[in-house]
Amino acid sequence: MYGIYRYINGISLNGAEWILDEEEGDIRMFTHKDEAIAFLNSSGVHGDEEGIEEQGLFIGELETGMKSIGDLA
Repeated sequence: MYGIYRYINGISLNGAEWILDEEEGDIRMFTHKDEAIAFLNSSGVHGDEEGIEEQGLFIGELETGMKSIGDLA
């Protein structure tokens, strides 16, 4: 599974902010990188994976069992 993220304030030392789904507030997951790219393209972020990275967004592989912020309380 894959997710889309950006670094907080564009600085990798700050950690990542993930795109969340609208229903539960969990990390939005995509089965393939191509699905994540298509989602971004349909949302106004155009380009292939390299072009998207140049805009400060990244597609990362999610570990099984990653939790959303709400699950950490």
